[in-house]
Amino acid sequence: MKKPRKNPILRFLLVLIVILLLIPIILAGFSFIGRIPADSIIPDGFLVYAKIPNPITTGAHAMDHRGLDSLLADPALSSAAPTITELRTNRILDNPLVRLTLNKPVIAAIYKDGQYLICYDTGIFSTLLQLAPQIVSRKNIPGLYYVNAGRFSRFEFRPQGEPVAYIAQHHNLLVVSNDHSLFESVFDGSSSTMVSVENNTRTFTAKNFDMALLIDAQTLTSHIAPEDTDIQGVLQTLTMPHLAEATVSIGKEKIDLMVSIPATSSNPGISHILSRQSSIPSVLDSLPISTQYVTIVSAGSLEELMGVAQTVRGAAIGEIMRTAQSSSKYLLGLSIEELLYSWTDGEFAAFGLENRPNPVFAVKVSDETQRKRIFKTLTSSFALTADDSVVLNGMRIPSIRIPSFLLSLLKVWNVSVPRQFYMVEKDFLYFSESPENLLDTVLSVRRNTNLIKQPTWKELAKGGEDSSSISLFYSLDRSIPFFLRSNSDLQRLLKLYGKGLARVQIRDNEMVISLAILAGEPSGRIPIPGYPLEIGGKTGNQVLVVEFSKKNDTRIMLTVDQGTALSIDPKTGEQYVLKEDSKIWLLVDPGLKPQTPDDPAAWIVTARGTVSLVTGNLQVLPRFPVSTGTRPSSQPVAFEKTLYIPDQDSSMHVVTDRGETSILSMPYNEVLRSPPTFFKHKNKVHLAAYPKGFFAELWLINDQGVPNPLWPVSVSGIAFGSPLIFSADNDLYIAFITQAGDLTVFAENGSKKQGFPVTLPGVFYVQPVFSGTALWTLSAGGRLFRVELDGTVSSRDIPDITAENASLVMYDIDMDGDAEIFVSGDANAIYGFSSQMEPLQGFPLSAWGRPWFGDINKDGITECFAVSMDNRLHGWQLR
Repeated sequence: MKKPRKNPILRFLLVLIVILLLIPIILAGFSFIGRIPADSIIPDGFLVYAKIPNPITTGAHAMDHRGLDSLLADPALSSAAPTITELRTNRILDNPLVRLTLNKPVIAAIYKDGQYLICYDTGIFSTLLQLAPQIVSRKNIPGLYYVNAGRFSRFEFRPQGEPVAYIAQHHNLLVVSNDHSLFESVFDGSSSTMVSVENNTRTFTAKNFDMALLIDAQTLTSHIAPEDTDIQGVLQTLTMPHLAEATVSIGKEKIDLMVSIPATSSNPGISHILSRQSSIPSVLDSLPISTQYVTIVSAGSLEELMGVAQTVRGAAIGEIMRTAQSSSKYLLGLSIEELLYSWTDGEFAAFGLENRPNPVFAVKVSDETQRKRIFKTLTSSFALTADDSVVLNGMRIPSIRIPSFLLSLLKVWNVSVPRQFYMVEKDFLYFSESPENLLDTVLSVRRNTNLIKQPTWKELAKGGEDSSSISLFYSLDRSIPFFLRSNSDLQRLLKLYGKGLARVQIRDNEMVISLAILAGEPSGRIPIPGYPLEIGGKTGNQVLVVEFSKKNDTRIMLTVDQGTALSIDPKTGEQYVLKEDSKIWLLVDPGLKPQTPDDPAAWIVTARGTVSLVTGNLQVLPRFPVSTGTRPSSQPVAFEKTLYIPDQDSSMHVVTDRGETSILSMPYNEVLRSPPTFFKHKNKVHLAAYPKGFFAELWLINDQGVPNPLWPVSVSGIAFGSPLIFSADNDLYIAFITQAGDLTVFAENGSKKQGFPVTLPGVFYVQPVFSGTALWTLSAGGRLFRVELDGTVSSRDIPDITAENASLVMYDIDMDGDAEIFVSGDANAIYGFSSQMEPLQGFPLSAWGRPWFGDINKDGITECFAVSMDNRLHGWQLR
């Protein structure tokens, strides 16, 4: 009996599958041949040595960080916005396979004169990387060139006006440098000979971080408050034998920075402080929960700190000390040692309370009996004025006027408070110019509602050590820690965050500086990353947005130089352009309901009457363009997949989305100088028009050109703009205002609504808008009016605005059911007001014309896009 013959096709498929499975295994195996560690080719002598152990994970942490949007809004980083938006959308950095294959260390070093060397371990892709020259040669990447030079063959990236970057593969490493000699030293082997044999100078004590750096201590300290002579005076006494270590960790809401600096000092006083071990400041339990900012110094006693100040400032402090000593002896019979040092301990704080302008100062009391004796001597002296007449909440709060010699000592620490109220509570003396602040502080201490129970403090302090010699709790949008004030770029970025906690810990001649910053919940207007965009031509004053239902995609559209349509993909920044040889109108038609960018999305009409239906990417669709032979007398109107073009002969040309054309005869003979208004009510289409002519009439017409009964109606004078059609209480109304300010609301039957007309003071060039409950309009002089449907009028003046070319837009940005009003006049400013006519936070915006409002990326936050008079497209989040 014959054995059944195996299917040759099945056998071929099995062999093919085995081969396909073996290829990546073989390639991975080859990648392990000749592997070298990245730091084996980084020569010594660097100023900064950096390591990112898991770059893909670090990138994912950065993508998820709440503060990233605010950071990308900074112009210096806005160019990265499209790439980051794409990474956030596709979540490729979260892919387990991507992390497994690409999470290899990145090592970098910076040398003097800005030379750098970067090495990345490409892992199993090192074999495939050898094909890069063949692959890239088929691509036209601006600025990237391949140089064939034997073992020194490389890519060169030559950005205009920037240094050349040299890029090549060395074994399993991708090597990048901006210095040709440094780059070639990797490939001729000389860089490896300049690496320390022990290599223990490149180890990090920290274990968990996203990025770590070893920094030459002198380089680091030269960037710590270089303009602060006191800080520099202390730093100049320090000797730093080893590299400083810095680590960065990125969380969803918080960024942690920690810098460890080994240091000794030639100054005995500073050396004594450095030899101590920092402890947890007890004042943390005595700071109110409403504290907005605080500086705590617990590095030493007041006498020790004054000694350090004298060392740093020299003769000037010495003279102040001698004057204070002699004055205290003469006026009080006390030495400075008795007056200040005998009862104070080694903790001092200055803090501010929420919504309170005056700070509170705290001094730890080591001997309360001695303090009472000293204060009794002070208050009984003729040289001082004391008062205890202030009583708040049943508590007597004494005050004292500080003598000039003590004020001069306080000024050493930038404290200038001639009259102080003071209270003592739980081993601390509190003093402030505000007795209310003292009362709040003491009551908070007694109730045990302290700062360390504040959620913001808990989040910032999490993961760090509470012991410190200096602590600074900051509002980063108002102030910056002293050791970061030298870097203006870093300051600008930090101000985008809410709160920060900086601490200096001292342990065995090592300073550990930590900074935790918390991305606050932004409010007001927040610039969208990547904006503003330079358009490169004169923009129209209206921004349009097309939303596609299937792909959660959008396009931003506007006109440029009157004859060009521009469409922008906000996710990628890609731009699409369609140019015509005459003026155009660009019209978005919601009735088209496009599902993808390839569907019909907008109309383009030229001044010669040529009509094109285009996709979201401005591709002209089949059957278009269509020549109508019209001379448009005003802007056309798009409504429910149909385009309406008013002609100079008073007729209305109609073009459907199928390219079919027709002419609609209108019942009036005058020419429309402003577009008609369309509105669908109870399944009927209504058209309102104001033909500007001798009779000054308003028309209400159906979509066949037939006027409603009892129409047209007369208006009292000349006017500008298109009538408003709206519905209220299920009834149809038409509102219209004349140039002289006569505002009339007509019912569907042509009768005037009760309470109208009303006469508003001023000259008007813009027709009203309807918020759902009231009509809004703006006079040319800048007065904003709200008119209820019973004719009740309220108004407010907008300063410094004229509005002959005004725009009014209603949108409920906070989704509370009450629409806000947005107003643009003749200048580069868009004002925002609540339904109660209160100015909105973050307004006016630096833009003009008719903005677009909506949730462009479906994240529940309203965005606004508008153009400015310098021809830039702006984008903001409104919170």
